[in-house]
Amino acid sequence: EAGLFNVSAIIMGWISIEALAAHQILLQCTEVAFMCFCCCSNSLHPHCSCDWKEKLRWNNTVFINIGIGIVLACIVGLIYFTNHQKLTHIFINAEKDQDLIIYNLTKDFFRIAIIFIFFDALQIIGNNVLRSMNDAYISMILSLGSYWIIGVGAAYFFGFILQWNGNGIWFGLTLGIAVSAVTLWACFYYLLFKSGTQLSLLKVTPKN
Repeated sequence: EAGLFNVSAIIMGWISIEALAAHQILLQCTEVAFMCFCCCSNSLHPHCSCDWKEKLRWNNTVFINIGIGIVLACIVGLIYFTNHQKLTHIFINAEKDQDLIIYNLTKDFFRIAIIFIFFDALQIIGNNVLRSMNDAYISMILSLGSYWIIGVGAAYFFGFILQWNGNGIWFGLTLGIAVSAVTLWACFYYLLFKSGTQLSLLKVTPKN
């Protein structure tokens, strides 16, 4: 994911200096949210060495992480929607003409980032859920494909082919993160089905 953002910064610089500056502001803000989601989902890691199919605590932790992640994503999204001006003013004062351009760009980027943050929370938690099931290889392959093929490809397509510029790059990033979240959780439920295990809100029940 860090590599995806690095590449996005490079192609954002192809558009304009102002677009790159606005992009960096968004990256700093989303990084804070990213660390919150990571701290939340890291509670799954202590169960890596356990038999996860028989652990009620692991089962409850998965649901708690999903719930906390969604709540945090909603809070962050609300902050982005209602306080994007104050967040931007941390980095620029919007008094110069160049700063005003950056300010207008960040306003559009923050709106897209609201959707981005929701899927980012799901994919971070999904990654750590799979790791807690001792399956880091599949999550790595799915993430690489989602970030580098779909994410970078969609960012270039929306940004330059469709000429949506900076907004297109952020739509591409959001699409890559969304595909990662969907495929990771699809893999999670596939592994449960393959193992003959049902996941419920109260307990893990082996099938007869």
